This record gives sequence, structure tokens and C-alpha cells, in this order.
Amino acid sequence: MNNMVKVISFFTVSGFMFFVAEKQGVFDKSKKIDSVRIPASSCNDLDSKLQNQWNLYDQAREEIVDRVTKDRGYLTPRELNKIITPTSNCKFSRNDINELKDKHQQIIDQSKSDAVKDSVIKISEVKNNGRIKQFCEELPKGGVLHLHPSGVLDDETIRELGDRRTGKYFLSDSQHSFESFDSIFGHLRSLLGMGLSNNLKYGIEKYLSRASKEGVIYVEFGKLFSASNATERQLADWADEFYNKYGVVVRWKAGFVRVHGYGGIKSQISSLLENEYRHRKISGDDGFTHIVGVDLYGNERHADALGKGQYIYAPLYAMANNKHHKGWKTKLKTTIHAGEIGNERNPRDAMIMGVDRIGHGVSMINHPLDLEYARIYKNGQGLPVEINIVSNHRLSAVDSYKKHPFLTFLRLGMPVSLSTDDEGIFQTTISTECEVAVKNSDIEYSELKQMSYNSIEHAFVDDDTKDGLKLKLDGMFSSFESKWKKKYGK
Repeated sequence: MNNMVKVISFFTVSGFMFFVAEKQGVFDKSKKIDSVRIPASSCNDLDSKLQNQWNLYDQAREEIVDRVTKDRGYLTPRELNKIITPTSNCKFSRNDINELKDKHQQIIDQSKSDAVKDSVIKISEVKNNGRIKQFCEELPKGGVLHLHPSGVLDDETIRELGDRRTGKYFLSDSQHSFESFDSIFGHLRSLLGMGLSNNLKYGIEKYLSRASKEGVIYVEFGKLFSASNATERQLADWADEFYNKYGVVVRWKAGFVRVHGYGGIKSQISSLLENEYRHRKISGDDGFTHIVGVDLYGNERHADALGKGQYIYAPLYAMANNKHHKGWKTKLKTTIHAGEIGNERNPRDAMIMGVDRIGHGVSMINHPLDLEYARIYKNGQGLPVEINIVSNHRLSAVDSYKKHPFLTFLRLGMPVSLSTDDEGIFQTTISTECEVAVKNSDIEYSELKQMSYNSIEHAFVDDDTKDGLKLKLDGMFSSFESKWKKKYGK
């Protein structure tokens, strides 16, 4: 093995130099793994086996953090599996898994019963009277947490930006490969230019004008850009203008593209952390205000969550949870595209890395242990999931709308919220996502309302902004219910 280490990027924070290695064969931690992997002393029932599994996940998270932030190394998938695989006495039997499935079904059934009791509007009667479209258009949506700004352009906006051949920017109402979807962004880059361009801003404004009429009051965009002080100032200016025009609060996540090379990913996270530190020193703030988090996206078939994700999420997790060995801090939050296509264990690995939210997560439905971990994630808070129903069907993550697991996730206690992903490309809207949800499931009104509040509760904004958004949403639902309860109330 070649143990030479090539330093590809570095930066200095509080007098400490942080550098990233390209070749990490020298950091073989297999012996350390054997020493820290401590199984439960007793695994005599499902609960004890589950607790043992979560302990192993915690050990894996700590190992990833140490590898990346202390040793400038990485954890391989084989090493991860070695850590998280229970000893023989703690492995799950078929009966254990069936017991867990039964437990989940009991929770789902109880949640359904509670939702019926808590609903002040009868969705079934709205359906029977053919009013779903109007109902969903008027329903307060809260926030849209999963959205790429270049993908929001509708036909009218594209024409206004100078291209009358608009068909190449959209996917038809059928199922497509991820590659065909991804190719559209080449056309969008030609139309919008690179970075935070004026054309992009115009497209965003047209989107916000539409979304504000659908009851959207908060949007988080995820895009690849240089997270610098200048970018923060530009986004702050845009946010003020957007809010004054449309009443929508806008924040941004720095996007990482999973198919980019390791060197590029490491250099980008290094730059982000350095710039956040500089902003803190210059402004006196505790970090960026309008760049609120990070997101890793792109074709999952070509890059698992763990492979490149650990270079992003390990330092951010350590810094956000007072676990960084040099005491570095951050208030940046984390989300990741996982469980859409490709490796079905990406959502599990994302949770092991300590993400705050997840986008898509569809594949969790095939793995009861992953569902259980998502259900009890973050001390019982549950894993927040950004759901994109139309996108998931168009890109073949689900065979049909009726098979989409979003309602199972919600009824298991995960704070699910609805989003549109790239609503221009998929020719959907947040109201359409609501319609699809209502038409293809037995969702109750209280559950739709809960998803709207989830989108604000788990937004990556400061507490004061979040409180203001909740108050605004309270007023919107009060008006909405006073109208719809007159005919469809209990």
C-alpha cells in the first residue's frame, strides 16, 4: 500500500491549520475499531437488541468524526459494516424483524386514529365533492425545504428569458431515468448562466410570486455556490427584496455535488468553514445568517452517502455538537439527498453521520431497522424528511403515487414536510403535491396541517424567525379553517 499523503487544501481557524489529505491508506484504524466495538452484555429481547444497534451506530459516528477531523482520514464501507454489525447473540432474527413490523403497524394505526379525531375538516367530503384542487390551492403550506432554484422555471419564465424552445426544460408526465433529468441542467446553465446570476434571480422572483399565492411563507434553496462573505451579503440583499415583494422568507444551503471528485468536495468544505469563520470575525455574528446549511445531492447510483459525505458531515456534526477536538463551532445545519435511488442504506448512513434532515428517504420503507432508527432519531424527535412525491414517481423511486411511503413515515412520527424538488422540470407545484397526497392516500386534514408546521419547525432558521413564521402560519390556518369548516367541518 502506498502510504504517501498528498495535501490538497488547507485553511487556518483560530490559529490552527486544517488540511485535507487525498490519500489516506496510512490511517488504517482496523485495530482501533476492534477495541471500541463493545456489544451489549445482554440481548435477550427486541428492545435490548435495538439499543445495542443504536450504540453501535453511535460508535460508528464517533469513529467517523475522529477519522475525518483528527486523523485526516476516512472510514470505508467495510469498516463501517464491521462496527455496526452486532455480535451473534445480538443479531436480529426473523421473528425480531416481524415483531418490529408489528410494532410499527400498531403505531401507524394509532396515529391514523388520532389524526381522525384531531381533524376539524373532513377530507373525505372534500374529495366526494370534487373540491380537492381548490382545497389544496388554499391550504397554507408553510415552507418548502427541498428546492433547487434553477429548477423552478415555468414555460412563461423561460420564454421571457429568451428561449422559445421550452420543451427541453421539462420532463413529460411519465417515468424517466435520473440521467435524462440531470441532462436538463445543462440547458438551464446555458439559459441562467453560472452562479447567482441576474437571470437566476428573475426566475426565483417569478417562482416566489406564484408560491406566495399558494400559501408558502418560507423557502430554502439548495445550490452550488461559493459561500463567501460577498455571497452572504448578496443573498441578504436578495432576501430583503424578496420578502418586501412577496412576503416569503428565503434562506440558502450551500450545495455539494456527490459526483464531483474527492479533492473538490474537500476543498469546498474547507473554504466554507474558513469563510464562515471569517464572517464571524468580521461581522461579530455567530455565523452566516442567510447561508444556513449544506446539502449533498446528485446521482446516488454513482456515489454513496458515506463515501464523500463524511468529509462534509463529520466536521459539521462535531462543530455543531461541541465535539470538535479543537473546539471549533458552527451553526450550519445539514441535510442530504439520500434514499431516492442507488444504495438503499444511504439514509441509514446519513443518520449515522448525524444529519439534521434528509431529502427523499424513500428507500427506508424497505428496511424496518432504518425506519425504527428514523422514528427514534435525535432523542425521539424523529428524522425530518423532505418529501417530493411527484419527483419520486417521475424518477422511478416509486412505481406509483399510491406506493409512496410518505404517510407511513409521518404516522411513525417522522416530521415529514412536502416539497417540490425541481418543480419547473417536473411541472408540479406545492399545491399539486398536496393534491397527489390527498388523492392517493387516506391522509387526514390534521396530518396535512402537521406537515405544514413541520416545514417551519425544522427549517434552518434562527428561533426568532421561526417563531415569527409560526405565528403567521397560525393566522393563515385560522382563516383557512373558518372558511372550510362551514361546509366540511365536523
